[in-house]
Amino acid sequence: MGRKAYGKKRNWNLIFGSLILGTMALLAVVSLWYTPFDPNAMNGLWKNTAPGLPHLLGTDHFGRDVFSRVMAGSKNTLLIACSVNLASSVIGAAVGVISGYFGGWLDEILMRVNDAVLAFPSVLLALLVISIFGVGMHNLVFAFVILFIPSYARMMRGEVIRMKAMEYIGSAQAIGMGSWRILWKHVLPNARGTYLASVAIGITNAVLAESSMSYLGLGIQPPTASLGRMLAESQGYMMRAPWSALGPGLAILGIALGAGLLSEGIRVKGQGF
Repeated sequence: MGRKAYGKKRNWNLIFGSLILGTMALLAVVSLWYTPFDPNAMNGLWKNTAPGLPHLLGTDHFGRDVFSRVMAGSKNTLLIACSVNLASSVIGAAVGVISGYFGGWLDEILMRVNDAVLAFPSVLLALLVISIFGVGMHNLVFAFVILFIPSYARMMRGEVIRMKAMEYIGSAQAIGMGSWRILWKHVLPNARGTYLASVAIGITNAVLAESSMSYLGLGIQPPTASLGRMLAESQGYMMRAPWSALGPGLAILGIALGAGLLSEGIRVKGQGF
């Protein structure tokens, strides 16, 4: 009969998302040891050179190699995105799990604080943190962690409340299993898919947020390479050297698209498809 009529479908979102994001991550990691040119080296003889050899993506108005700067900028952007999501997802998930499982006055306090942060415009909150502590990579990460914690907390709280209604949780409670053991043995493993999908989406959000802040001059400062800063610097040269914006633009698109597809793939896999 040939192939079986029924079988597991390939999770193309997971495959393509992993390939795209993995490629961008590989370029970022390689840039730690090697780039075709010094990302910050200026050369007046190579100003606004069109793509070709030896500059695959051309050069910018300072004569810097765009491809080398895209590699270095992707490293910085992914470093910020991963740092933000690691910290905010762990803290937010802990708040959401505790709030959703134990409920009561603890839930009220945690969620009211959570709602207060969510109600504050995210851009203004980021600007407030940066205005107090100053611009720079570390302060940018700190600002984004504060912004991202509430969304993780709200998501995990909803997931835990849904699981509390499941029969296996009631059975575990009936046999006298402690609350923390139930959380560790039953709740957290079953919330893993939702959590990982949210982290992947969080990478997209962090990349876009970092690029936006750097574009406005409030993120990574020159001469350090930043995808958002590269877009801002190329704005005045779009007619003469559009390739100086094409490289960082495609890098941002690639990271965001890869993370988005990966999130959807994880979500579908978690549903058993």
